[in-house]
Amino acid sequence: MKCFALMRMIDGQPDLPVQAQGQVNYSLCDRIGSTGWGAYLCAATGANLTLLDEQWSGFVGIVAVTENGDVRWGELDNPCSESVRERINTWLENHNLPTISESWTNRQVVREIYLRANAHFDLSSFDIMDVG
Repeated sequence: MKCFALMRMIDGQPDLPVQAQGQVNYSLCDRIGSTGWGAYLCAATGANLTLLDEQWSGFVGIVAVTENGDVRWGELDNPCSESVRERINTWLENHNLPTISESWTNRQVVREIYLRANAHFDLSSFDIMDVG
């Protein structure tokens, strides 16, 4: 399973908890300014991604995505859930960054946040090998 997420960084690498090291593949879009965080596409088992999102403060999951036949990451077209939006907006406010609107889709959220990290971010060419 894959997901778009924000992860805390140390020395240019994601600050993954010890139990998650080697269990998560990741691709860095870019660092987010001077926040000490990066915008990532991650791949791990669903259980590992859920554990990171629920139990590690250094991981803010945006949306889990799948590929189904000709549809790549169809979940991006769904509305961003209220709980995810609140969590992301709290993170954005804590870093003095503009928040996201409640009417946005997951695609709009990912594009906006990742473009803040890298003005050349191209969602259509961003991918990573899945785990498993």
